Amino acid sequence: NEENACEELILIYGDEDFTFTESLSQHYQPTKILVMSKDLMTDAMEMGSASLADRIFQLSSCGVKIVWGVDATARAQGLQSVISWSKIKCVLWAIRGGNDEAYDNQKMWNFFSFLSITLLSECLMDITVVLTMYNTEYSKWQVERVARDCFYFLSNSLPFDVTTFGYYKPSEVKGFVFGEAKPVTYVFELQPPSEVLHGDYFFCIEQALRG
Repeated sequence: NEENACEELILIYGDEDFTFTESLSQHYQPTKILVMSKDLMTDAMEMGSASLADRIFQLSSCGVKIVWGVDATARAQGLQSVISWSKIKCVLWAIRGGNDEAYDNQKMWNFFSFLSITLLSECLMDITVVLTMYNTEYSKWQVERVARDCFYFLSNSLPFDVTTFGYYKPSEVKGFVFGEAKPVTYVFELQPPSEVLHGDYFFCIEQALRG
């Protein structure tokens, strides 16, 4: 579709202080950036600093679209109603971990499984998923295994570009960490499952969407 090809929106999730979005908007057309925030706009304005409010205003003024009050890690929410997936080129998730490992693992599973079910059901295999997180958490949460279980496969990984996108805030995870913690960008591609190995997965997708 020529119209959709012209859109090529980048969907950003997890950037609650909008600093990454601000940096990206200087290198990518702002009108092609869509940000999803789990907070309501009123809450973000009230709980955030004056600089956050100013950043939100500046981004909105230059054409960045912000979708408020939607959590991509809560599968109960119907993101199909707020996002036209056929216009999305890439999904970026800036992950901030907490101290509840089980909760963080569940968020990761919800994120990948929702995207897999949604994009396979709409036959949109070419939407790239890019995660930015600390390498220690990537290993601890077994992200590659979770992604693979949802038909996403790692295609590339590279150090987070702090020169272009600025300082990447450390997560809140405490305790022993093996090795040096560094922010890394991981790129995943969706590979549709084989019917030989997985049977009628379209039927399973339909059931999942209804559930």
